[in-house]
Amino acid sequence: MKKRNVLLTMALSILVVAVSCKKDVDEPTTNPPSGNPTVNTDNKAAQLLNTYFESQKQNITVDLSNTYYFQGQKGTMFYLSGNNFEDGNGNPVTGTVDITLVENYSKLDMLMTNKVTLASNGSGGAEVLISGGEFYMEIAQNGNLVEVVNPIQVVTAPGQASPVGSMQLFDGTTDALGNITWTANNDTLTIVQDSSGTGYGYGWTDSLSWINCDYFMGNTGPQTGVSVNVPSGYDNTNTTVFMVFTNENAVTGVYNYASSVFSTGNYYTVPEGMDVSFVVISDNGSQIQYAVISNSIITTNHTETLTASDFTTVADLQALEAALSAYF
Repeated sequence: MKKRNVLLTMALSILVVAVSCKKDVDEPTTNPPSGNPTVNTDNKAAQLLNTYFESQKQNITVDLSNTYYFQGQKGTMFYLSGNNFEDGNGNPVTGTVDITLVENYSKLDMLMTNKVTLASNGSGGAEVLISGGEFYMEIAQNGNLVEVVNPIQVVTAPGQASPVGSMQLFDGTTDALGNITWTANNDTLTIVQDSSGTGYGYGWTDSLSWINCDYFMGNTGPQTGVSVNVPSGYDNTNTTVFMVFTNENAVTGVYNYASSVFSTGNYYTVPEGMDVSFVVISDNGSQIQYAVISNSIITTNHTETLTASDFTTVADLQALEAALSAYF
């Protein structure tokens, strides 16, 4: 096993995060959440959102002969060089590599790519995360993925996130439909604020794929489960249900399904009193449909009920994105 110790300090007139990474990459760092929902592996709505995710991939070719800087379309900055990577045989990677990148900052980004903000809380349960940005990256040379051996320096887009002292890094893994699970790694974050306060930086270490700089919502008040009743014909083969938090950069999935009801089940709870919107996306009868219930205040054993008249049909994923952008 390989242990890495990294200390990153970036003086770029922005908020800076120094990452000291002590991660054993061969073992999970936390217990998985209890009561994990069984997500239907043939959900048409999830397939739609995975198609949208694929459309958001940016393809960038760089030469690692020298230190290289590039910026994503949404403003994230990356600094890398040949000493960051090895191939599958442990050889340093030099020359040209192909980078695939996705940047999620907004709640609309998270909804449309189906990348919710839920993670293990380290105590056998799941808890809502407040996100400072989700990033997906793959780097390949001649079609073969490379491995990170020295951290890639990352600086988030100015003005996109508001770092707090309790932020930490989370690694994401996805299933075949793109449903994501976040797990906290063992990195420690120290945030240093300067006068500009426009972003933050950290080191991307170990494996590539999804990484998220978040913090647990951590509300200590009363918690409750949530249920959403859907009309006949809308179920876990064609429909996905989300909660979008009005005053936080957080989106969660409502996964459990039985008898026309989606629920949080035993997977996680939500603080009572929270202002949320419920978003339901469906591919029902080969039509893309959505429904939004805005500004619902969470109460004990909260239940929402939708009827068929609550749904609007759109022509394609671009139309769905445009419709939801009016809300988020």
